[in-house]
Amino acid sequence: MRINRWLFKPEKTSIFVILIGICINLAGRQLTNLITVPFWFDAIGTIYSAAVLGPVAGMIVGFISNLSYGLLINPLSVVYVIVNMLIGLYIGIFYSEENNDFFQTMIVAMALCMITISVCTPINIIVYDGYVGNKWGNACVAMLQNGSTGPVSIVNSLLGEIFVDFPDKVLSMFIANGLVIISKKTFLNKSKIEEKTNEKNNEKTNEKSNR
Repeated sequence: MRINRWLFKPEKTSIFVILIGICINLAGRQLTNLITVPFWFDAIGTIYSAAVLGPVAGMIVGFISNLSYGLLINPLSVVYVIVNMLIGLYIGIFYSEENNDFFQTMIVAMALCMITISVCTPINIIVYDGYVGNKWGNACVAMLQNGSTGPVSIVNSLLGEIFVDFPDKVLSMFIANGLVIISKKTFLNKSKIEEKTNEKNNEKTNEKSNR
């Protein structure tokens, strides 16, 4: 399915993975809104598609997901499209199929968390006056403000983002990793077998034509 680390073949399986990623992102974000938990769950599909197809596919999923959610539900989500695209870029480059054990997955998740926090915090300050946009994160910022009616400090905004983003990205990384494993044992494996079969058939056809 991958041509190299960056590109992917625009075939049925690849398109299916991208559509799954978009649907997972939208469903995850809507779920967290409905049950009010300290997570976003809007990047699981981005991580999944980037791990399977590479950074370009991950960025496509991140872009379409945030744009769709912004147009359909919350317009402010469009501003965070850059965050979801960076997630796709990072995972597509650094995710390793060979080293996806607990320790490696945790390291990738923590680095991902640092990236998203550093990008989200300035956006939060501009868009939400320093609050996070998540009820749990907002409550954390309000607690740190200690009743102050003044502007939210950068440190408090940063800590509020960490409060939500760290558990979200760690859990999202492990969920997406599980989805990758399941996919490789099911339809992705079948796709590879079909590719090899088609290649062998093409080789036989070429041999016959050369005779």
